[in-house]
Amino acid sequence: MINIHVADYHYIFMPGYRALLKRTGFRVNGHSLNGIDVINWVNSGENKSDVLLLDISMPILTGIEVLQYLKKTRSNKKHLLYQSTMTEVL
Repeated sequence: MINIHVADYHYIFMPGYRALLKRTGFRVNGHSLNGIDVINWVNSGENKSDVLLLDISMPILTGIEVLQYLKKTRSNKKHLLYQSTMTEVL
């Protein structure tokens, strides 16, 4: 089973991410709410995930900025970038 760490500040989406990924053979084994949390997680040595799923528009550091940092530190993780959006219903 492939382990995925999800980095997305839309915490309300996490149950849906977990359910969808589980149905497709993946396991979400971690979650970060912003780019600094991702970097701290990577540097902690507790990063047991095979894939890092990054939201492009996270606060503090965007997914793109996190990816740039990870490339500089030569992280051997697989990375996927995506854009999640929320719109208000008026």
